[in-house]
Amino acid sequence: MPDSVSPGKAVISGHWVSEHSKEVLERTDGDLLPEMIREMEQVIPGLSAESEFAHIVRWSFATNSRYRGFYDTVANIRRTLASDDVVQLAGEYLALSGTANSVENGERAAVDLGERLTALHGSPAKRSYS
Repeated sequence: MPDSVSPGKAVISGHWVSEHSKEVLERTDGDLLPEMIREMEQVIPGLSAESEFAHIVRWSFATNSRYRGFYDTVANIRRTLASDDVVQLAGEYLALSGTANSVENGERAAVDLGERLTALHGSPAKRSYS
């Protein structure tokens, strides 16, 4: 996320769902953040030592309509994608659903495709849609 953080830094999101979210809804951010960071450290060891700030966004209602194993399938598909292929996939199905992920996947596919077409044709492909 180069527009959001300095080089060498990252933005990390955690998403708590189901009964746990209902149980902690009334707790303060100050009470929840240390607990959430501890949980995230199980996946990203050392996270708390590297964190510069944390913020909780609470949604009164959200749904994730993906089936169990969906993101494992997505990870397997992404591993098979070659950046030098003229077929590039882009869309929200390649990550957690959301506008930012859709845009990031579209930008990545456009860059990969542009580089591939440049390699094939010696210059960027130009196309008019007017």
